[in-house]
Amino acid sequence: QSYAVVLGADRTKVANPGEAVLYSLSVLNDGNGPDVINISYTSSFLTWTIHHDVNGDGTIDAEDHELVDTNADGKPDVGSIVSGETIYLIATATVPVSSSNGDQDVTTITGKSAGDITALDSGVITVTVTAPVLSMTKSVSPTGIQPPGTVLTFTLVVSNAGDGTATDGTITDEVPQFTSYVPGSMTLNGVSKTDAA
Repeated sequence: QSYAVVLGADRTKVANPGEAVLYSLSVLNDGNGPDVINISYTSSFLTWTIHHDVNGDGTIDAEDHELVDTNADGKPDVGSIVSGETIYLIATATVPVSSSNGDQDVTTITGKSAGDITALDSGVITVTVTAPVLSMTKSVSPTGIQPPGTVLTFTLVVSNAGDGTATDGTITDEVPQFTSYVPGSMTLNGVSKTDAA
């Protein structure tokens, strides 16, 4: 019997910290007889879970299951498949929330014949982290020493130098000593805001 394995194509993806990444791939038994194909991976920092995509629709459904070791060789596999049969898989991972903008994970997923360990193929998924990189500046007008009763206008400018979008951000700025907040004076991008907002 001859053994041959063909794995799905390479992919590139971008993801934010905390975001789930999904990689659909296929495994073909290209040999001339039945075979069990073991699945393994190496990764820069992502931890992957690999499911059998039973209906091949690219999403994890109720009938899909995580790969297990069906032939007791200590490696998860796709089970025994006949010559010319294709099995569909879904690999999922979550980008760590501690990841920084520009971090890049390179994962190699390998399908290897249990009948002939030299018969193998690999697919590479490259995930680039797009995280926000925030900075803030604060200025006051007028500047310098001012007499009592002067209205001071404080301007806060928040910038995002990262490739990811920042959402649900909160800015906290204490009212300076010896001053009091003027009710209803807050604006956001030139639009008046209520104090409750």
